[in-house]
Amino acid sequence: MKKHIISILCLILGLVIGVGGYLIYDLATSVPDRELGAEITGPAAGASNQELVEQSYNVLSYIQKLDYNSLSKLVHPEYGIYFSPYSNINLTSNQWFSSDMLAMIDKVENPFVWGVYDGSGEPISMSADEYFSRFVYDRNFAGAPIVTIDRIAKSGNSLENTVELFPGCRFVDFYIPAQNEDALDWSLLRLIYEEHNGSLYLVAIVHNEYTV
Repeated sequence: MKKHIISILCLILGLVIGVGGYLIYDLATSVPDRELGAEITGPAAGASNQELVEQSYNVLSYIQKLDYNSLSKLVHPEYGIYFSPYSNINLTSNQWFSSDMLAMIDKVENPFVWGVYDGSGEPISMSADEYFSRFVYDRNFAGAPIVTIDRIAKSGNSLENTVELFPGCRFVDFYIPAQNEDALDWSLLRLIYEEHNGSLYLVAIVHNEYTV
């Protein structure tokens, strides 16, 4: 009798965890229907850390050159990609693009609203080039002295919700520390990947820095 009760409790617990995981997964991937963008072979989902880092340095090179077309080919063909100026990713207010949309964003004349500024709460209204210069590649992340894999390199005052929004994701942090212990000028760029057809594709690019 005791064994039957334990089995039933385990079954109920498994269902609760499964439903909870589905709800989180659905929240992170609920994006509009659209045509699939061009796919290129990304690192395998079981890729070694070295392969994942090499892929991430390729991403940085495209970002640095504002090569949106090449970058778009590494974007998840179903989920698209989110851009967050701070580590607290907001799937409602942060800007989202499909692969096709990202390839063409430099052709859009009107600015995008990428989120809100820390402290003031004012909207971040910028062109793609302006945003990438301020909230993506504001530092030389290709030369970052600290690179971590699937581990948050630096946390500030902003809520960290990468794993909650993208369960099962892999991510690479490029972290540039402050110049000294009292300085607040540290900066971080996080590239977040999810699996699709056996390969990993970008689902978010997250910037972080000191926030109030």
